[in-house]
Amino acid sequence: MHQLIVCSSSTIVRLQQLSDCVISHWLICSFAHSIRMLLFIFITLAAMTNEVHKKCLICSSDKLSPLSGYTRVPLFRCDDCSFVFAQAIPTQQDLSDYYRNYGTGHYLSPVTITRYHEWLDEFEKYRNTGKILDVGCGVGFFLAEAKKRGWQVYGTEFSDSLVQICRDKGIEMYQGALTSQSFSEYEFDVVLSIEVLEHINNPTEEIGYIKRLLRKGGLFFCTTPNFNGLSRFWLKDKYNIIDWPEHLGYFTPRTLRKLMNSNGFKTLKVTTTGFSI
Repeated sequence: MHQLIVCSSSTIVRLQQLSDCVISHWLICSFAHSIRMLLFIFITLAAMTNEVHKKCLICSSDKLSPLSGYTRVPLFRCDDCSFVFAQAIPTQQDLSDYYRNYGTGHYLSPVTITRYHEWLDEFEKYRNTGKILDVGCGVGFFLAEAKKRGWQVYGTEFSDSLVQICRDKGIEMYQGALTSQSFSEYEFDVVLSIEVLEHINNPTEEIGYIKRLLRKGGLFFCTTPNFNGLSRFWLKDKYNIIDWPEHLGYFTPRTLRKLMNSNGFKTLKVTTTGFSI
């Protein structure tokens, strides 16, 4: 069976299917993020002329309602499953402009290193093929630590610079969006998706690819901001996680379970960090 653990700041859940999955929601309040939001406010304004979604990204329902009070980045809420997502669909040019120099920081704090090794301790019981994949691995901080512990490490990224940085660290890289052809079927003991799901317009398709890559009994570990964090209720439209075209989907423990369960994962545990409801 596949299992899932969910963690947020907001949650950790374990879903069991033919593989395992850990999902962590983190409430992220960063000054740098706020600056980035201001720099790209012109993109947000331009997005109001973009094509908009007609169906829910999780359940495909066409019963969508505008979320009241969110005008800076207009949001839809699905009337059937309650998933919240950005109304406007970014073009490839929107995304290219935004992500051109995204995620190239090179500082790794001791606290983060400690957290990585706590995760790796948890992953040891799933080691079989010895292969671990980090989808959207950035500069490869986590995979570099996993490599030190004997894992065969694989990652995905879009930009030439990030792919090269990771390859220089000895990480086997796939460049581009995850697809059914990115890696061999049932190849990995563990697949991670750290702060990635909120960036994509095709979460159901993405989870389907991940399921295909996990061996039977493998683990999927995922972190994403929790839309039910108290900061969002307090700040509403000014909540810095609401940032287009960076963040396109806004998960809660309920909608994350919906996404995973509908793709064959069984929940084992859900944990939130920080303050959420």
